[in-house]
Amino acid sequence: MSKPWKNEQGFTLLELLVGLVIIGILAAIFIPTWLGFLQRQRLNKANSRIWQGMEKTKQKAVTNQRDWQLSFRQEGEKRGEWAIHPSVKGDFVPDHVNWQPLEEGIIFDIENSSFEQEETGEITEWRVIFNHYGCPVFRPGNACTQTSFWALGTVTVRPRNDDTLKRCVIISTLLGSMRKAEGQNTPNNKDRYCY
Repeated sequence: MSKPWKNEQGFTLLELLVGLVIIGILAAIFIPTWLGFLQRQRLNKANSRIWQGMEKTKQKAVTNQRDWQLSFRQEGEKRGEWAIHPSVKGDFVPDHVNWQPLEEGIIFDIENSSFEQEETGEITEWRVIFNHYGCPVFRPGNACTQTSFWALGTVTVRPRNDDTLKRCVIISTLLGSMRKAEGQNTPNNKDRYCY
């Protein structure tokens, strides 16, 4: 007796190829979107850490009744760093501060950061100083009314490979009020793109 012919279960080669093409198209759409999302998350996290660092620096200045400083530095296109420490007259950024790195792939946007800067070779440094009243000041030892207008400014961060996506922290008042902002397509009246 012959066995009845059974219908084989499975996929043909054509069906497998069509399935792989559909998966490839979906991956081509999804992966760049996912990578962009991760990049924005790292950028937002770095911006939040800078804002929290400014708040902490201001709080330490008031609590300890002395000038405290938030310093930033970057060497070329390497990852930026920041540190909170007491401000020292005569030293733009004192030696032996505890530098903390920004998130991976995030750098400072030097052209759009407007606090006092100092360049040493490839390294650019910024600083924000708060006095014992919590006011932003330009130099250590200054009173709130002496140089506060000069102490107002912006720290801007961006991904290393994308100069259009920007986030910034802005000290906008003489009392040290801070706010976060995003990069814009058109500059403001000070030629800044993050406001």
